[in-house]
Amino acid sequence: MQKRLALSALGWGASLSAAFSNLAEQSKREGWPAEGFLGAPLEHEIAERETRRLQRNRVDSQLFIGTCSS
Repeated sequence: MQKRLALSALGWGASLSAAFSNLAEQSKREGWPAEGFLGAPLEHEIAERETRRLQRNRVDSQLFIGTCSS
């Protein structure tokens, strides 16, 4: 299964070349080092995957919040 970056969640639009063009312009304006330019979409993707993993694990656990009685 092929993995894709969640570019639309970053507000970049559908085109990968347009997304990186916009990011390149922003990095030039703000003086980002290369690591910042390349790391921004990767950091976002890692966070999104972590969120999806936690949601999937929560559903798979079949635990229901508030149903435990002591």
